Amino acid sequence: MKIQSNLYALSKNDPAQARPNERPALTVADKAAAQVDNLQQSGENLAAAESRLADADAAKKVLDFVKQNLPSQNPGDLIKDSDESRRRIADLMAD
Repeated sequence: MKIQSNLYALSKNDPAQARPNERPALTVADKAAAQVDNLQQSGENLAAAESRLADADAAKKVLDFVKQNLPSQNPGDLIKDSDESRRRIADLMAD
């Protein structure tokens, strides 16, 4: 008899036993919060992927532009432009 009365006393003092209907609600709330976190992470991943794709598209456009314009330039002009750029950089560093 004493064991049964102790178990009854424990069940009355145990919050999980006193309110059994709240446990599933907490579980549902936890799952909903986890789902929101997952959606937020998925959104961040999607934004990062879109950014990488935009960067790759921009790099491809620059490469295509260079491929089209490079053959049309005289090699002597390229060397002259390169030397001029070096002089400008040296002038900037000297100041």
